[in-house]
Amino acid sequence: MLSFRFSTFAGFVLLCLTSCQPMKSNPGSSSDSNTPQDTSSGQDPGGLRALKYFGYYASQMDGIGRDEDFELLSKSSNLVHILSGQLESKLALTRLYSMKAMVDVHPYLFDASFNLRSDYVESFRQVESLLNSYQDIIVAFYLIDEPYIAADKNGIPQETMKANINLVAKFLRSKYPSVAIATIFDATTIKREWPLPEELDWYGFDCYTGFYYCGGGLRSIPTFFELLKKQVNAFIAKDQRKRILMAVPPSAYNSTWSDKEQRVLDQVDLYKQMIEKDPMFEVVMPFIFQTFTEGDHQWIGTRDVPEVLRKFQEYYRQVIR
Repeated sequence: MLSFRFSTFAGFVLLCLTSCQPMKSNPGSSSDSNTPQDTSSGQDPGGLRALKYFGYYASQMDGIGRDEDFELLSKSSNLVHILSGQLESKLALTRLYSMKAMVDVHPYLFDASFNLRSDYVESFRQVESLLNSYQDIIVAFYLIDEPYIAADKNGIPQETMKANINLVAKFLRSKYPSVAIATIFDATTIKREWPLPEELDWYGFDCYTGFYYCGGGLRSIPTFFELLKKQVNAFIAKDQRKRILMAVPPSAYNSTWSDKEQRVLDQVDLYKQMIEKDPMFEVVMPFIFQTFTEGDHQWIGTRDVPEVLRKFQEYYRQVIR
């Protein structure tokens, strides 16, 4: 678990509420010409089935993503994760580069301590006016990152966090039924099989220490996904509503790792094999494209490691068409 994934998002809440641009209401269609379409066989000549979206976590988050990254991002991703006080300009660039957007909306729905805002309906109206203008590119809303860690750090019972996520997911779906609602959980949540919110559409979890050892134990990434799928499949069986999985492979290396980028490169092919075997995977969200400092070390992102960048560009071309 990375403290960055929690602390940066928590610190952004108040900034976004004071500077994020307004948005418009009306969901985008997922069948427009810019949406990647599967081939009739679902396979490319190299044998990998097509996926819907491939986009880096926090690729356009204030303090991490830069406008000048869009050109390079467009060569290895078709989905932009936006958490920014300059939402309208980020959406405009996303459209300019013929990409799709996953917009992080938690600042409008939760307060700085990740409690549900008492005025979340009125607060969300601040951004509704912009959505219609970009309904052709917005395909997902992102809620709280690693929500049970956020709850624990702020003294919120897990059951309360689960109920609040379900509430706002239903609220968003009532307004934008064709826009997916996504969240990435931490490895401990999956390992301990804590009950997940059932109202999400895209489910993922993050762990970067290694493909075969994750969460302080010897469980592999596929084993964790089997635990996640057990809950997600139970939700599907109950209401027959489709849900999908997001894979979150590392695309950056920690400066404290002795094997550096080799650990990332080794995991790419393992993730590819896992994703290829399971049609529930439709989205890949690597962590992370840019380099940033966390405490006394750095995460060296895809953008700054040529071999890793080439590897992910190749993977993107294999599965998005």
